[in-house]
Amino acid sequence: MPKILDARGGCPPEQCVPCLFLKYPSARFLIFYLHSNAEDIGKCYSFCHIMREQFQVHVLAVEYPGYGLCPGGPATADSVTENAFAVFRFVREVLKWPTDSIKVFGRSIGTGPAISLAVQYKVSGLILVAPFLSIKELLNDTVGALSYLVDERFPSKDRMHLVRSPSLIIHGQKDSLIPCRHGAALYKLCRCRKLLVCPEDMEHNTNILADVGYLVVPMLQFFALPDYCFEEIQVPSWVFESNILPQKANMNFSLDCSKAPLLDLAAGERLLSNKAGTGKRDEAGTTSAPKPQPMSEHTEEECA
Repeated sequence: MPKILDARGGCPPEQCVPCLFLKYPSARFLIFYLHSNAEDIGKCYSFCHIMREQFQVHVLAVEYPGYGLCPGGPATADSVTENAFAVFRFVREVLKWPTDSIKVFGRSIGTGPAISLAVQYKVSGLILVAPFLSIKELLNDTVGALSYLVDERFPSKDRMHLVRSPSLIIHGQKDSLIPCRHGAALYKLCRCRKLLVCPEDMEHNTNILADVGYLVVPMLQFFALPDYCFEEIQVPSWVFESNILPQKANMNFSLDCSKAPLLDLAAGERLLSNKAGTGKRDEAGTTSAPKPQPMSEHTEEECA
């Protein structure tokens, strides 16, 4: 997708952002996915495909500079955020998809630009998996006082209170790369309707689709999914013109996830009904949602 929307087919490759776009017939919502550091849009194809089928949504994954097909590396906080905003503008101004039908989903490093987008735009939802307070706070956990020698990047702790969208935060308690306290702290800073899920056995790179209690059930409970509309997304043909695509050799590959099974939602719902009690509101106004195993914390609050 071109960063310069007016250029259209005349946009040079270095001003384009490779994206993975998976459409779902008559879907109302679009999940704007910002992947983690250890993958690119090719490696996250299977995850995006299953997410599309499971939640019956459109999925658009954005590439970062220096990752996969995307030129302009090495990636920096500014260049990653620039790509995210450029593609989001494309969704709004070219695809004409409304913000109240867009959910921004960030994982690990992708939570930085995801929060920046949610500060700028009031979207229908924000999903953060293994988020961090800031790069400096993250380094402080490993190198202590030496972290002050590093320039601040992705200061999410200073932005989270500005988010105006319902926020789902998922952070595993066995995450040794980004400690769970980061997700819990961002949850406390959030002023909108919010849900925190902290699975006991989830690590940083755990497949969050492996257990319905990690992502699927919280998503279906917290957001109005699935939902439908009578308007289909129309992608202009000039987006696919070969002269605006980055040229790299030996990039032919085939990914077939057409037979990927959907997760057993019925089992997840039974787990909730059999093992969880009715949510209760405490004196402070906090609603404790049902606690399906293996979660040790599953807390929801209304807007402050």
